[in-house]
Amino acid sequence: MFRRSHNCCFQSKPWFSLPCVIALVVVGGALSRPAAAEDLGHDPVLGKRLTEMFATGFGRGTTALKSAQRQYDSAKDQAPKDPRVDYAYGLVLLKQLKNKEALEHFQLATAVDGAEFWPAWQALAWSHFIAKDYSSGYSRLTEFAKRLSRSPADLVEREQEAEWIGRVLAALQKSVDTVKQREALLREDETLAEILGPALNPAVARGKSSVHAMHALMEGDVQQAREIAQAKEEKELAEREKQVAKDFEASTEKREALKKTAEDAKKYMDQQLATFDKQLTRLERDYEFLQKRVMSITASQLQLGTEMNLLSQQAGALSNNNRGGNGQLAQVYQQRMNVLEIQQIRYQLDMDQTLGSTMAVSQRAQMVVGQRSAAVRQYERATGQIVQQDSAIDKWQDRLKKDGEKLKEQPKPKAGPVANKIQQARSFRTYVDLDLIQERDRLLDSLGIAMSEKPDAK
Repeated sequence: MFRRSHNCCFQSKPWFSLPCVIALVVVGGALSRPAAAEDLGHDPVLGKRLTEMFATGFGRGTTALKSAQRQYDSAKDQAPKDPRVDYAYGLVLLKQLKNKEALEHFQLATAVDGAEFWPAWQALAWSHFIAKDYSSGYSRLTEFAKRLSRSPADLVEREQEAEWIGRVLAALQKSVDTVKQREALLREDETLAEILGPALNPAVARGKSSVHAMHALMEGDVQQAREIAQAKEEKELAEREKQVAKDFEASTEKREALKKTAEDAKKYMDQQLATFDKQLTRLERDYEFLQKRVMSITASQLQLGTEMNLLSQQAGALSNNNRGGNGQLAQVYQQRMNVLEIQQIRYQLDMDQTLGSTMAVSQRAQMVVGQRSAAVRQYERATGQIVQQDSAIDKWQDRLKKDGEKLKEQPKPKAGPVANKIQQARSFRTYVDLDLIQERDRLLDSLGIAMSEKPDAK
């Protein structure tokens, strides 16, 4: 029989700043729990076969899965009524990123007559939920609860399974994002409460509470990240304001110097205008470069969006086609989608940085235009001559006005680390995950055997 244990922090997630020990106390981890009957006892011979299957199936290379499948066939011939055989092979298939095939074997493990094997039921429901197949997941969860409610297993064991159901319901509450999905979750919650009854509902509540507690800790972590980002932004703003004040002070000193004689003032102004014009010319080049960069990033984002839409359509078509090999190809499409999503974030970060640089150039140009205008006004008062404002200044004034309107309309982007923490707090797998190494070792322990060497878990 399996012993209840926790999976600290589930898997390594560098974004999560809360100590793993907190997650260990709050939520627990691995899917598997004790089997429902003593019928599934030690079987060292079968354990040896499954050990060999894990040793090859958890390895890398194209031949690993084929070798594991042969060992699975042999184990199945030896113990056709033991659900642990199909469950073990399902874990191997998950390791090889064949989630659809793994789900089929978890289903086979639940269909074996005899002793109930709770880990297979949990893995079956979990596989549906991570695939966002909520309807099938609810069906599996309901059947799991029915079997649990009439199981002859002791109350402590059944409470452990009921707690897992509670964690699943709470994790779904954090991850579903449409009104229809939330309504379906509420109906499932009510159905499960009626099935499990007064004996097991307190355990369900404990499972929910553990997830809610962890979510509260993560929300606190998100808030802390927000405060850090806001403090950084306020500091940068204060530094920019300080620099602007220094520039205004410098321009005031320059205006005082223009009180010289008309001849000296003209000479001084000619020098100043040349400097300002050089600055505006340089800023003109910078601005045009940044505008071209914005157009280039926009075009790249459109092209990336087109490719992502095409991949999504192809993946959708594959999900409706049950021919062999489509699962692996669908996984390839999903991996490519993950790469494109990361690229999409990079494009957005590049766009935000470019827009910020454009704003800085515009602000600098505004200051130069102001300084140039002040110099012209001072010269006009000193000499009575009128200096015509050239077209470049008009151009910058128009640009500054348009840029100001764009900046007002531009939504404030979320800081990258904050957005990542929010996304993680809304992920089902953050609260309920399947640790393949733990499940493997726990399964072999139920057979009275242990792995002598653990394959790489990565």
